[in-house]
Amino acid sequence: MHYGKALMLFRKFKNKTQQDIAEKLKTTQQYVSELEKQNHLNGEKLDRILTALNSNREEWENFKKILPHANENKN
Repeated sequence: MHYGKALMLFRKFKNKTQQDIAEKLKTTQQYVSELEKQNHLNGEKLDRILTALNSNREEWENFKKILPHANENKN
């Protein structure tokens, strides 16, 4: 799964902009954009973003399950 793309969809689902997240993280919109382009996110970054989205790992994991191709195995 492409975590950055899933994160972008989750952010939009939560009705937040990159700028909203950047302000909560005290960073730039460009940084959030770069995160959304990454294939993987480490746990600390993900947790910070989820906090900025007023969310948690459980909600994130449930959201990922409904995404297309989320349950496909990679060979």
